[in-house]
Amino acid sequence: MFVSVKDRQLTVIIAMCLLVMVVGAYVRITEAGLACPDWPLCHGQLVPTFTSKIFWEWGHRLLALLTFLLVVHFVIVNWQEVRSRRLYLVATLVLFIWQALLGALTVSELLNPKIVNLHFLSALMLLSIFICYRLSYRLPDKCPPEVVGCFAPTKKWFLPIMTLLVLIQMVLGGIVSANYSGYACPNFPTCDGSWQIPDTPSQLWHMIHRLFALVLVLASVGFFLLPHQLATGVNFARRYVPSLLIVQIVIGIVAVTHGLANSLRLAHFITGLAIYVLVFNATCEELLLRRRK
Repeated sequence: MFVSVKDRQLTVIIAMCLLVMVVGAYVRITEAGLACPDWPLCHGQLVPTFTSKIFWEWGHRLLALLTFLLVVHFVIVNWQEVRSRRLYLVATLVLFIWQALLGALTVSELLNPKIVNLHFLSALMLLSIFICYRLSYRLPDKCPPEVVGCFAPTKKWFLPIMTLLVLIQMVLGGIVSANYSGYACPNFPTCDGSWQIPDTPSQLWHMIHRLFALVLVLASVGFFLLPHQLATGVNFARRYVPSLLIVQIVIGIVAVTHGLANSLRLAHFITGLAIYVLVFNATCEELLLRRRK
């Protein structure tokens, strides 16, 4: 299949967005968010003296800057060719600048949980925009119903609802992480060894996050009910999302019962991010195909 220049550019941008998010998660997990107490410099220097935490926080900022430069390059190169999408390109740049400002506020407000979560959601929004934008170039302009590769599921609202459920779970996970609520419930399946209703907000958020994971598993049963002949992204999600959800839950359980080891927490985040990307990609693909049929 022919791969256009725009496709390659957007693929690199998406990969960079994913890398920035994973490194950002590691920064939060290792509590390195304030290793550079100023912004945009680090300890007043462009390149500071590195410790482990300073390296990851500074590296996170550097990756974000490189991603922004890639986006700026994409906008400049495609400005003349995609005149009908100029408003979209400008909006993307504005959202990226907003994301950078949230990063600055995250430092200046000493990792305020609300700002940390807003920073994460903004990053997720940027990633989602680039995924959909890339699909808009890859999919055919018109999608005849007889073409198998253009087939969209008959369950019209399943994938959008599934995306919303995964997004809610990601938000809940962000709240648990930003408020250090992972430590509030050190037992499984109970929170603190008893079946009583959680007493503190931290315990409550943690248990809601756990229970919502079961909701996602039940909802994922719908993937098995989808037709077999599907568009590429939808079929990929159908095959792997249910299994990844089980893996995600197992990692979460092991992380709780083993003192929230950093490696397990990072694996938990990466698996959750992979689930979101697969489900959102399938949803965007389905909506675009329905529009073009």
